Amino acid sequence: MKKSGKTSKRHFVWMLCIGFVANAVPTKVFAADDSPPNAAEPGQSPRAPIEERMDMEPVLTALVQEHLAKEERLAGQQSMVSPRIWYSEEGDTINIDLGRAYLPTHYTLTFEERVNGIAAILYEAEKPTPIYKVDVWFDGKDIFDYFPEERGPADRAVPKATSMESDNISSHA
Repeated sequence: MKKSGKTSKRHFVWMLCIGFVANAVPTKVFAADDSPPNAAEPGQSPRAPIEERMDMEPVLTALVQEHLAKEERLAGQQSMVSPRIWYSEEGDTINIDLGRAYLPTHYTLTFEERVNGIAAILYEAEKPTPIYKVDVWFDGKDIFDYFPEERGPADRAVPKATSMESDNISSHA
């Protein structure tokens, strides 16, 4: 650990490992003179440097893997799920691919809550640089590729009624 009072990367990763043992998401307190590293300029999202991404990807993967190991499976989900986590090229987004193994037979509120919970783990895990967003993938595809009926009406490409159809609708009313 550095004598300057700032936390070194090795110490930070060690603090995360202690969080695994304590079964809690670790937190970091910044001293009054210590601002978060890689803080973004106003109007821009923070961007994690390459070295930080390389250090954090296996730590974040382990956090999610630990969570998945404790989670009871829904109908259709496989017992072994191997998440893959990586930062976007820009360093402001974390991607997680849960693979087809995590897909249940049916899209349910419980499934949606679990996916949101996994994203929350990645948002809340202490990282030197905060992230802008988390993108969740399933074998390289969006969830709506597997459950298209869950798309919102605007995303479903539902054709608009023609004037003849709308005349028929209004005459039946």
